[in-house]
Amino acid sequence: MTILRAAVVLVLGLGLAACGFELRGSTNLPFKTFYIGVADTSPIAVALKRSIRGNGPTRLVTDPTQAEAKLEILHESSSVDIPTLNSLGQAVEYDLYYRVQFRVTGPNGRVFIPPSGLTLQRFILSNNNAVLAENYQIVAMVSDMQADAAQQILRRIEAIKPDAPPPTPSDADQE
Repeated sequence: MTILRAAVVLVLGLGLAACGFELRGSTNLPFKTFYIGVADTSPIAVALKRSIRGNGPTRLVTDPTQAEAKLEILHESSSVDIPTLNSLGQAVEYDLYYRVQFRVTGPNGRVFIPPSGLTLQRFILSNNNAVLAENYQIVAMVSDMQADAAQQILRRIEAIKPDAPPPTPSDADQE
């Protein structure tokens, strides 16, 4: 029986490796120093700073003039929509949204990532018999969306090539 289990685990492991699955890994930003321009109490700032400090050689600085690049959170919001009500006027489902707009610039105003936005959405079915649990679930889902947005922002920053020449405006941009 032990040999059968080992064979099954081996086959499943090989199948998983063959499909291209790979763990996300650590975040390695292409900058030695980095500044995050948002309040330290912002949940997305906490997630960004924790991820940067925990991985790679990038050092967070508190003065934007000392940074090779700076991330600015231009706008951040979360909202809840109730798309469906039952016959008693109670919510049947919730749509949660988290939106963040950001940009990444370098010294002398060089733009690495122009103002860009992320919108994350989650769906929750309502249970009118467990209102407190439902509220906790909404708070937990928003927190999860903030952490997810932070990881997506860091992945975009990882793709920056600081040594590449700045992009030249195309003809379409000049019109």
